[in-house]
Amino acid sequence: MDLLPVVEGRSCKDCTKCCEGYLRADIKLSDGRESWMGMKDDMSLNPCTFLQQGVGCGSYAERPVSPCKIFKCDYLTDKTMPDSFKPSRSNAIFSTRTIKGVEYTMLIEAGRKLDSEILSWAISKHLEEGTNFAWRVLGNIFWIGNEEFNSMMAEDYPLLNESSHGTDTH
Repeated sequence: MDLLPVVEGRSCKDCTKCCEGYLRADIKLSDGRESWMGMKDDMSLNPCTFLQQGVGCGSYAERPVSPCKIFKCDYLTDKTMPDSFKPSRSNAIFSTRTIKGVEYTMLIEAGRKLDSEILSWAISKHLEEGTNFAWRVLGNIFWIGNEEFNSMMAEDYPLLNESSHGTDTH
């Protein structure tokens, strides 16, 4: 199992944001019990049923490798990230992922609207590094990145329908 190293001095401790339903995952414990977490159709959150909020996993010994053992938010793995950006403090989750062969970092609101300091820091970081970055605000998704990433995101999250694209509607 290839796990990213955790930045010295950082840990999840009392943070359970990744299990509270802000991220989507199917969970199957080693003893056969199952759960899922994520956003419901009515936009309410469905936390993992094994979560003891603010404490941790109530079935820690039986938790699956994916996603539970391998997932680490970027707060744990990115030494450039300020300590104040721990998800339980910032109410924001940074998660670097690879989808369709394209790596990018997603910033997800996790308990309140994104703080402008967090979003500004993240945009500056990713522009400076030339890396792909996406963020959600009030259910909308925005992104910056290379051509391949921009094409992938535009395909997955079309902003304009074909009939209005390039048409002057004034």
